[in-house]
Order: sequence, then C-alpha cells, then structure tokens
Amino acid sequence: EGVSGAYGVQQFVFAAPSPGDYQIRIESFEDATGDSTITLRAMRPSTPSDADWIRAQASLLDAIRLSREGGADRFRTASQQADLARKAWHEMKETRQEALALCWLGRLQILQSQLKEAAATFESAAVVWHQLGDLRAEAQAISSQAETYIYVGQPQKALELYEKALAIRRQASDQRGEAETLNGIAIIHTTRGETEKALELFKSVIATRQSLGDRSGRAASLSNLANVYTLRSDNRAAAETLEQALAL
Repeated sequence: EGVSGAYGVQQFVFAAPSPGDYQIRIESFEDATGDSTITLRAMRPSTPSDADWIRAQASLLDAIRLSREGGADRFRTASQQADLARKAWHEMKETRQEALALCWLGRLQILQSQLKEAAATFESAAVVWHQLGDLRAEAQAISSQAETYIYVGQPQKALELYEKALAIRRQASDQRGEAETLNGIAIIHTTRGETEKALELFKSVIATRQSLGDRSGRAASLSNLANVYTLRSDNRAAAETLEQALAL
C-alpha cells in the first residue's frame, strides 16, 4: 500500500527457492503510481529442529483452539497438547515458548478444576519469565497463581502473591497490570468483609482504568464496588454505581 494509503492494495506472491527464514522488505513510493518495491532476502536455511518447533507450535495452537471450543473432553485434549508443546520447547531450550505453553496449561487446568496443579504450573511459568527478565509476564503468572488460591479458599496466600505481583507491576511501570492486581486484592478484602479497604482500592482502580481508557475494566470494577456498597447496606450508592457500570 502507498505511504498515504491512497493507492489501494498491491498483491504479491513469492516462491522461496528453499525452506528457511526470509526477510521481506517493502518500500513504498509517494508518486503518481503509488508503486512499491518488495524484495525477499534469505536469512538462513531451515534446519531439522525447525520441524520440531513447528510441531510444537501446532500442538499449542490446537490447545488454544480446543480451549475456546469448550467441553470437558476438549479441555482434557487441550491440556495434553499444551503439555506436548511445553516438553518439546523445553528440550529445544526455547524458554520463552515454554513459558507461554505453561501459562496456557495453567489456564486449562483451572478450567478442569485442577487447582493444585494449576498453582504449580503458574509458579513454574513465573520462574521462567523471571529468568527471561520479562517483568510483566512474570507478574501475570503470579497473579494467575493467586487466583487459584482464591478458588481453593486460601485468601491469605492469594493476597501474598498479589502483593508480590503488584511490586513487580510497579517496577515495570505497568499501570494496566497494576490496576488488575489491585482489583484482585480489593476482591479479597471484600470477601473478608473489610469493606472500607475494598472501597478505597476499587475507587483507585476505577480512576486508573478511566485514565487508561479501559471501559470494560472500569465497568467490572464499578460492579465490584456496587457489591461492596450492598454489603454495607448502602443500596442507593450500589444502584447508582451499577448504573454507571451499565452505561459503560
């Protein structure tokens, strides 16, 4: 497409002479024709391990597809596929891909109520992300681990993990992730009946999500805040807050 986007789309088909990694370079020219020059440059030939990598990727994509289709049988098969991908990438020392597979496996274990296994899986993922220096992904894995402890009725353990994730989110300057984690902490305070602390946190999260333009997240937090008002028998505030959530 031309730089200005005014010239429509030009379609090209390239047949590489042999399998491998290639770089595609596109240069557009702002002239009367709007033509582009596209070149293909070989970066490296394929190796036997490429086939293993592709098989592992196919296994993970199958797992993701099956997880979205839903159903106990599909969740079980999806877990098996995600674990196949994890093992393959571990053997290939493809650490980042291994961590991705672990996160998907953890989600699938939660869907199957395998909460103890899910907590261990997310813990393993967090370790790998830490080794890679990916703070945001590490914090997300720890937050997911915290959720599993909420499901099994261990709010104190969940709170400790959320606090750990929160510190990492702040270190990474991840405002969206920080709001997500604070929302989880506020939910724990709500379930404990600590409504004053929950109110304070939810209001902070709502303000942050508003500044970020996160409408769906803001609506969810407003609904959570309405629940707190209900617990405090402030039905008028609860109704007004729910109206704000519905408006979003």
